[in-house]
Amino acid sequence: MVVNNFHLVEPVDLKQLRMLYGLSQSGFANKLGVPITTYRRWELNPRKMKIEDILNVCQKCEIQFMDLKF
Repeated sequence: MVVNNFHLVEPVDLKQLRMLYGLSQSGFANKLGVPITTYRRWELNPRKMKIEDILNVCQKCEIQFMDLKF
């Protein structure tokens, strides 16, 4: 999988994904269309994300579910 010209060889967590895009938490939250407080909560504890939220991240970042690490 290629993200922002980087080839993913193993799953990444939300922070790593955000860093690949070179965005701040605020910028990445904006890309995903969620409030910054929501994104910060996800980055600290991704296991509390709803499946709809995970699928939204995958869609907006053009990655597969299995490319995310939780």
